[in-house]
Amino acid sequence: HPMAGSEQSGVGSARADLFAGATYCLTPAPFTPVAALETARALARSVGARPYVIEPELHDRAVAAISHLPFLLSTSLVEIASSDPEWDLFRALAATGFRDVSRLASGDPRMHRDICLTNAGEIRQWLMQAAQMLETLAGELGDGPALLERFEHAKTVRDALLAEGRPVRERGEL
Repeated sequence: HPMAGSEQSGVGSARADLFAGATYCLTPAPFTPVAALETARALARSVGARPYVIEPELHDRAVAAISHLPFLLSTSLVEIASSDPEWDLFRALAATGFRDVSRLASGDPRMHRDICLTNAGEIRQWLMQAAQMLETLAGELGDGPALLERFEHAKTVRDALLAEGRPVRERGEL
């Protein structure tokens, strides 16, 4: 599973450098032959990616949090905002913040449907945590210090992620 791409799909969106520097998850089963894993590693490297061996269950939990949940949150934002009777006005006011956060909702609907159906258990857990966080944030709206602490923490984590570039450390031989 290459951790690369965008909300665009199809041949017209192909890029020669798509996998350059990208993490390429390899999820071998216990019975996977060593030679097959080495072939997969070589393939990942040949397209400029960095192979990363990870247990299948951990992969599914991780991508549910860092890929599938963001898509669903982006979709939720679009669905919520566009359901308002004043959506035409909202659209006229939508600037980079809304466009940035809603970008993922432009992804391939069929692919995301299939992802949700095949990784539903892991995605459900993250959605429940997201719902709890939204409830917590709603409760903190009158609490300036709590909001500031939460926003500062999120900013610190996000800024550190960006400063690291691709923050995947190689595992084992990788």
